[in-house]
Amino acid sequence: MIGLHADRRWVARRARAAGLKVFLVDPVGFPRSDGSWFDYPLEAPQTGDVVVRQTAAAISELARLLNLDTDNT
Repeated sequence: MIGLHADRRWVARRARAAGLKVFLVDPVGFPRSDGSWFDYPLEAPQTGDVVVRQTAAAISELARLLNLDTDNT
């Protein structure tokens, strides 16, 4: 299951109910125009969740790490 920002708490709840591991992909901040980093708290991570502090572009890397990549060329 993949949930975007607006629905990820609902998707995470469904995943936990199904006994699935929850991965939260979020850089947990963003760069300001002056180059400094603005941190923000991640909403509702629970014990056992895996937080991937990257943008959604990391999903392809996450799939590779989980050996879910179907393109093995």
